[in-house]
Parts: sequence; C-alpha cells; structure tokens
Amino acid sequence: MKKGEREIFTLDLQSFEYKPRTKAKFASIEAAKPIDDLYQRIKLLVAAPDKAGEFYRHFHYGLFSYVSNRIPEISDEVYRVDDAMMAGFGWEIGAFETWDLLGVEKTVAAMEAAGYTVAPWVKEMLAAGNKTFYKVEAGRKYSYDPASKEYKAIPGGEAFIILSNYQDKLVWKNASCKLYDIGDDVLGLQWSTKMGSIGGDVLSGIQTSIEKAEKRL
Repeated sequence: MKKGEREIFTLDLQSFEYKPRTKAKFASIEAAKPIDDLYQRIKLLVAAPDKAGEFYRHFHYGLFSYVSNRIPEISDEVYRVDDAMMAGFGWEIGAFETWDLLGVEKTVAAMEAAGYTVAPWVKEMLAAGNKTFYKVEAGRKYSYDPASKEYKAIPGGEAFIILSNYQDKLVWKNASCKLYDIGDDVLGLQWSTKMGSIGGDVLSGIQTSIEKAEKRL
C-alpha cells in the first residue's frame, strides 16, 4: 500500500478478526458484465448456479415479498411502487416489472419453497389467469389493480409514444437497434448503446429505417 492511502479491513467470519479486504470473483458476474441489456443481465444473474446467483435470488425473493405486502399499505397501485423505486433509487426498472421479467408464477413457487411469503392478492391474481403485473395493448401500458382485480391503463401514457410498448410491432432489429411500426404508416427507431453512442449498428439502423419508410410512401 502506498504511503497516505487508506486500506479497508473487513471482518473474517471464520476467525472473527479484521483482515485486508479482498474482492470476491464469481463466474456469473464476469459473464454478465458484457451484457448491456439489463433484462437479459438480470435473468442471467438470477439463474446462475454459483453463490452470486444464490445472493441475487434471495435478494429478489425478499424484495418481491416486501413490495407485495406493502399494497395497499403504502400504495393502492402497483405502478406507483415501481415509479417510486425508479425515481427515488435510480433503478432502471421497478420491483414488479422485474418480477414479471423473471416470471411471476414460477418465482412465487420458488419463493415459497425458500420460505418467503407472498401477499394473498398476488395468488388471487394468478388464480384468475392474470400472469403478469403489467401488460401492453395497442401501444399503451396497463398495470394490474388488486382492488378491482382488473388491468387499468397507467395515467399519462396517452401523452407519449413509448417505443418499448410496441414489442409486438417489431419490424426489424440488429444488435443495437429495434425498429417498430407505431401505426399511421410511421416507423420508430430505438437504439440501446452505451452513452447513446452512434456506431456502425446504429448507422445501419438509420439507413434501414429510411429505406423501409420510403417503401411505405
């Protein structure tokens, strides 16, 4: 250690003595690092067979148990809980959306097998044939409403065009871009690159979008 630098010591749970901190390395985390798509990265980490995967599973099981039991205590609406977590903690997707990503029914079974509780309304939702907390129809996003036991449109969605709501209208894609048919002979191009940078894939996407749009004129 260089002079003047601080060194952090951590408690060794075997000897109960403080020792210099060592960084743990797990194959699943190393494999997930190159994956830019958050949805794919979460699915890979939660399914990992190593200790990191076990940590991610139990983290999410505890999270899902907690948020499901906070309705209607802190909010009547599912989407408001997710909005608060994204706005307050900087999460890219909320807890209920993550639960959808991992499969609600499958995850509930895994949670209960691991000793976690799930709020009764979640089981009622699944028993009624509703398998997700969110769904998209005609470009609008809906969230499940536990009180009415129905899906309701998320307020404000009619004022924006959100391309991720048009997954069923995908026209073309490459490694970085997705092109959607958003209706009225209009195509919408979306790309996901680090810092929104424009490289070969994005330029290809722009050119392809122009070509496909011109063919529709």
